[in-house]
Amino acid sequence: MAFKKARLISRFISKGSFKLNKISKKIFTLNQILKRENPLKRHKKTKSIKKPFNKNKSFLKASILLIGALGGLSHLRASECRYWSWWSGYHDKIESGPNSPTHNSYCLFSSAQGSGTYYLNTLTTYSAGGASFTQKFNGGTLNVGGNIRFGGTGINGGDVGYITGTYDATNIYLTSHLTTGNSYADGGGATLNFNAANNITINQASFDNSDAGTQKSYMNFKGSNINVSGSSFKDDTDGGFNFSGNNNNSVISFNQTNFNQGTYNFSNSTTLSFDNSNFNQGTYHFNSTQSAFNNSTFNQGTYNFNGNTSFNNDTFNQGTYDFNTSKVSFSGINTLNSSSPFASLKGSVSFNSGAIFNLNQTLNNNQTYDILTTNGAI
Repeated sequence: MAFKKARLISRFISKGSFKLNKISKKIFTLNQILKRENPLKRHKKTKSIKKPFNKNKSFLKASILLIGALGGLSHLRASECRYWSWWSGYHDKIESGPNSPTHNSYCLFSSAQGSGTYYLNTLTTYSAGGASFTQKFNGGTLNVGGNIRFGGTGINGGDVGYITGTYDATNIYLTSHLTTGNSYADGGGATLNFNAANNITINQASFDNSDAGTQKSYMNFKGSNINVSGSSFKDDTDGGFNFSGNNNNSVISFNQTNFNQGTYNFSNSTTLSFDNSNFNQGTYHFNSTQSAFNNSTFNQGTYNFNGNTSFNNDTFNQGTYDFNTSKVSFSGINTLNSSSPFASLKGSVSFNSGAIFNLNQTLNNNQTYDILTTNGAI
């Protein structure tokens, strides 16, 4: 079997006019890796796309396949890549040293040579026994788009290795459909960290921690400012999502965003705001100097508020609420479709001009409905 695979590599590389005679011995010493990981089958997708023959591109792909085998590609792979970071033109934009990126696990290419902008596009990354990596773009910008999955599918759908990955850049843009967990739903979970020295911008993106057996998956976002719009988050692993500022002046904002299941932590920001957003089940911890909710809906879930909090034109449908706040303020029309979430507030309470509570609750004769109580001043 090992000789058969080696011959397949030889034929593939020969199309790119690559000479194997000087390193054929090294290839044949890899038969244990080839037998265990079956790398050729895992890269079969790249051969299904038929394009006019290009000698230079064929040479590049062949070289990458060979270098991947020699460099330990069996530990962590990505498929469906447009370009690979092995191309020397990108190396000067990637930090070197002991914490340098694991080049063979990503699909990276520069939008313009030397621009310092990098793209992580459609790929599937999986591991049989677990893996970790760190990607650093000092002074650069990382754009994440397309369909990205950490966790195998198809023939690799049973790979259960847990992946821990970190992306560090000056600015990070995410417009992707990002999924964790393998297709067998028995593992392949991941912890993904996105750290930006300046801004993280998330637009029209979806993030899904799919069922990974007993593994819990997490996605962590940290930046000076975090702006999210038109996006959704969902967790089926009892893991969750964390959003935090990297300084005391950080601003975190969400607009038209849906949160579905999981545990959510919002912390270390001067201002935390939610506009036209929906909270569906899950556990939520709002830790900010000032948290503001505008035209948003709270459904079943557990909500913990810390710091000053304001509500404007919000809707409350059931749920459990805990306020450890110094001040709560109300404006606009706030609709209560179940028992009031404000029955046990802490700290002072204020009402702006025109503030209204809309109660959609049927009351029996002599029944008491507590809209608001607090141990502070009103």
